[in-house]
Amino acid sequence: VWACRGGVYSPLHYDAQDSHLLQATGSKRVVLWPSTTLEALRPYDAASPLARRLRVDIRMDGAAAAEAALRRGDERGLPAGETGPSGDGAYEQVARGAVEAILEPGDALFFPAD
Repeated sequence: VWACRGGVYSPLHYDAQDSHLLQATGSKRVVLWPSTTLEALRPYDAASPLARRLRVDIRMDGAAAAEAALRRGDERGLPAGETGPSGDGAYEQVARGAVEAILEPGDALFFPAD
């Protein structure tokens, strides 16, 4: 269970277990993707200190920049020699799969690990 107030930011990541999010105060925008889009969102390797985080950063670069990076196959942040899904196909997979919710005080959201 994760309880939070408005303004708290969590980088794009995936949870290894089922999760509940309880919104105590303020509001929070949550964007969820199905597990089938995981590779297109470029997860860090399981051995990395950033394991379960994703290399696509829609907050720092903005959604338009993240879209452009996926469409052009921008591999910045990937280890040397590692490639990931890219191009229009990767962008379309991520864009189609996104589900957005705005949580308000007292709202709860359950999302399964898979």
